[in-house]
Amino acid sequence: MLEPFVLEGAGVRLEPLTAGHAAALAAAAAEEPGSFGYTWVPDGLADAERYVQQALVGRDQGRAVPFAVRRLADQRVVGSTRFLDLDVFAWPSPWPPGVSAGPEPSAGRPPSVAEIGSTWYAASAQRTGSTRPASC
Repeated sequence: MLEPFVLEGAGVRLEPLTAGHAAALAAAAAEEPGSFGYTWVPDGLADAERYVQQALVGRDQGRAVPFAVRRLADQRVVGSTRFLDLDVFAWPSPWPPGVSAGPEPSAGRPPSVAEIGSTWYAASAQRTGSTRPASC
C-alpha cells in the first residue's frame, strides 16, 4: 500500500481523506446539490460517512488514493478527488490481456498508471480557479 501524502499547490491542498472529513464534505456538498451530475456526491452527514468509508476501502485495497480538497485561503474543505485504478504494469504482460491486475502499488513499486476521478467541488468553489491546481 502507498504511504499517505499531501499535495499542495497555488491555493489548494489535497490531503489524505479520513473519517474526520465527513462533516466538512457534507457541508460542501449541501451548498448546491443540483450542480453535481456525473459523480457520487454525499447527501447529508450519514451519506458523507458512507462516501468516505467506501473511498477508504479502495485505499486499503491499494488501488486508490482519496483526498479531501482544502482551499487554503479560508482553510475550508471544498470537495474531494482521488487517484484510482492504480496499477503496476508487469512485464511480460499477462495473457490474455486484461485478465488480472498487476501487483499492488507500494512505495517500492509505485503505480505505472492511475486515473484521476471521483472529483467534485462545493458550488462556491466551482469555476473560481481556486481548485484548478488540484485538477492539473
